[in-house]
Amino acid sequence: MKKYIATLVLLIVVFVSCTEDFLERSPLSSLTTESWYNTKDEMKAAINAAYDPLQQQQMYSHGASRWGAKTDEMYRAFDWYGYTYTPSNSSSNGIWNSLFQGIFAANVFIDKAGKSELGTDFVEPLTGEAYFLRGFYYYHLVRWFGGVPIITIPVNAETNLQLPRNSADEVYTQIISDLEAAIGKLPLKSKYPSSELGRATKGAAQTILANMYLFRSKTGDLEKVKSLTEQVISSNEYDLALTYKSIFELANENGIESIFEAQMQKGSQYADGSRINQYVAVYNSTSVQENFYDLWDSADVRRDVAVCVPGNTINDYTNKSAFYHQAKMLLGLPGPTSVAGDSNDSPMNYMIERYADVLLINAEANNELGESPSADIINNVNRLRRRAGLTDLSNTISKENFRLAIRQERKYELAFEGHRWFDLLRYEKQGIGGGVTDVLVDKKSPHYNSAVVLPKHYLMPIPQIEIDKVPILDQNPDY
Repeated sequence: MKKYIATLVLLIVVFVSCTEDFLERSPLSSLTTESWYNTKDEMKAAINAAYDPLQQQQMYSHGASRWGAKTDEMYRAFDWYGYTYTPSNSSSNGIWNSLFQGIFAANVFIDKAGKSELGTDFVEPLTGEAYFLRGFYYYHLVRWFGGVPIITIPVNAETNLQLPRNSADEVYTQIISDLEAAIGKLPLKSKYPSSELGRATKGAAQTILANMYLFRSKTGDLEKVKSLTEQVISSNEYDLALTYKSIFELANENGIESIFEAQMQKGSQYADGSRINQYVAVYNSTSVQENFYDLWDSADVRRDVAVCVPGNTINDYTNKSAFYHQAKMLLGLPGPTSVAGDSNDSPMNYMIERYADVLLINAEANNELGESPSADIINNVNRLRRRAGLTDLSNTISKENFRLAIRQERKYELAFEGHRWFDLLRYEKQGIGGGVTDVLVDKKSPHYNSAVVLPKHYLMPIPQIEIDKVPILDQNPDY
């Protein structure tokens, strides 16, 4: 890690005019941070650079579309489905490097913003974005790797980076601090002009923090989940899209249901396009498990939006393979009729968080905290079911059955959006069944995967290249 940090952060600022589209970014420059952050253009360019990891390959350019291969959703993603990733594998290395790159960029920005004379009204919301991104990146790190080194200061060649791993609890404390700071500084989504949609918002910070508390699952966390999601709901900044299909249409990106998306752009010289098409349709590397599809209620309209079976056409893609393809963010394959882009250069954003998840998280917290679910909470879940073409849950449903219903809704409402692995992990931690062991390890499960070894595969390996640079970094168990 030391060489990576020392060489990267000196180059972390970028050339880009603030009048350019937010989606565009320029390559890392050779300027040092001392010569930047003096104008509004430079400040905007610097915070834009902190979003860059979202567009990188092991994150949302295509990596997140493959995470479901660790679950019952998909297979054929090679190292993911086979659990063959090692400390030297590009999957763990790529995630680690992308996330720390974003953290370093945020650290520099927060430091410089604290010394800026460009005015609070301009600097504070941008600083909120930096806190949000740092908390967001650390949240990914702790879920993938467990405890990691916490670095919250700008790094230069003289900085001591022979740092051990902090505990997972310490990382969570840092995430909470960052996201609470972001909530206090960020504007609501409605305060951004359309040209700036895609930036972090107060609602996005509240949603990620609620998600974190739900995943951590400590005593008292559910009350915080309930409070945060209620704030998002009562803000009236978001609503469900009228149809499920419309959520994943190019024309509706950053729409009414969207809380946070990784912004993609076709045709940029800076490789801002999504590569999901290439990995799904060209390489057939993330095929949907047929039993996952077959167990899906055939009356559920979400199934045919989310999965492109052989012979079907979704958006501008016809599936001519023998495999079932995830299709929510599949758009723009090569050919004269293509309307969107090349197989490795699609403009389709990656949906990271949306309002449906907020309703489901809120329902889960309320259900676990109460003796029986209220009619209002049940109705929020029924809103998703009605949109999917399914019948309502009964207002007299029991707490236990409502828990199962919420889990079923999460499984299909959010399929292939990068949530399923983390849901299985937290179900496992809750100790009430339905987690990794029951779904993937139990030989009686229709999704049994003999490659899964527990507790080893609860976490990814720390990249060996980082341990070689910083020998006091200890490896995760069994790698």
